[in-house]
Amino acid sequence: MFRRLGSGMLILILSRAIGVARDLVITLAFGLTLTTDRFYQAIFPMTCVIAIMSGPFTTAFAARLAAQQIQMRRAHLKQIGSRIGWVAGISCGLSGLFALVLWCSPFATYQALAVPIALLSPAIAAAIVVGYVAAVAISAGRVAAAAIGNLTANAAFLLLAGSAWLVVSDPQDWLLPLCYGLAMVFALWPTWAIYTALRRNLPARSDGTPEKIPIPGFVRSFSFASAESCVFFATQLVVLVIASSQGDGVASASALSQRICFSVIGLFVLPFASLVMLRIIGDIPVARSVFMQNLGLLVLVLLAMGGVVLQVILPIVQRFIAPDFGALLGSFLPPFAFWVLPLGANAFLCRVMFGLGLDRPYTVITIFGYLVANVARVIAASFGGLGTAILAGAAVEAGLSLVLVLITLRRLPKKNRPK
Repeated sequence: MFRRLGSGMLILILSRAIGVARDLVITLAFGLTLTTDRFYQAIFPMTCVIAIMSGPFTTAFAARLAAQQIQMRRAHLKQIGSRIGWVAGISCGLSGLFALVLWCSPFATYQALAVPIALLSPAIAAAIVVGYVAAVAISAGRVAAAAIGNLTANAAFLLLAGSAWLVVSDPQDWLLPLCYGLAMVFALWPTWAIYTALRRNLPARSDGTPEKIPIPGFVRSFSFASAESCVFFATQLVVLVIASSQGDGVASASALSQRICFSVIGLFVLPFASLVMLRIIGDIPVARSVFMQNLGLLVLVLLAMGGVVLQVILPIVQRFIAPDFGALLGSFLPPFAFWVLPLGANAFLCRVMFGLGLDRPYTVITIFGYLVANVARVIAASFGGLGTAILAGAAVEAGLSLVLVLITLRRLPKKNRPK
């Protein structure tokens, strides 16, 4: 398991490093201004789409394939891929329609977001396709291949945004969304190559089995996982609204802090959790002691990464940006670093519990926990600002993680069962 995880770690590290560099370039080149605030506000739906595909869709897809012992075949890839294509096209159209509604709005703030969202519409369709291919790669244990799409998008955006900074003297609100949209569409090129390679390695048909069969339980698992993610998006929206209400540049500083801290989850937690999930529902049943060892390792890594963020990354960032921006990041990075601990634990527990068939209790408890955490954030924000709100919500979510751990332990056997 650790060998497969390590084989893709280099690409994951590179992808996350470029993703952080992307937001650092935005900060260094364009500052923490109203223009960058609008970019992060416009990109929020895009972030939700990417999170849906990398989280709920991948979890449900890989879990149900493994649980039902369904071997992916070329016909399945084509059948599901055609439906994903329709979803991508419809999502692109709805995003364009939403941009048109904003353009017709009588409020200048909404009108300013219309063009950036319209430019990001093709990127939303591209993100859905990239996410689908990544899910197929994860289900096949190809962690490195799953990260290629996002790696390409981040690298292309970094190149385009850096070039725009050198060429354009007076950047407009549409510049950054245009760069991101072009980068995401460009990511379809390596994604198609990965799709072709995965399809080539799949058997054409299986004797005695219908060529086209559904994935039992996929819709149910995906629905539960998506419901939990939608509440998490509401959490992200609450944070964005609180940050946007505290002055120009605060939303950008908050987004940069999130990017730096949350990269830990995409870098280590999600691939690690996927492999643990596949082990649980595969040939080797996992006992409580093994689960706790994996969870303990995860917590230690999250604590170590939090220390790296505060002791290494924060001083470097503060050294190269303006003092005012550095002060903002210095006040936001510690709360976000603490928030990574419950978020990382919950991401791990999500995939483990879905692998054990505990999707219903996980979803119900998590939704309730997020709602309570958001109430705590709103109340805390009225007293101490964004940093206090982040800490208050993270404390509630840490308690939620403990409840989920206890439920998981009740389901797992006390000792390893023989193969």
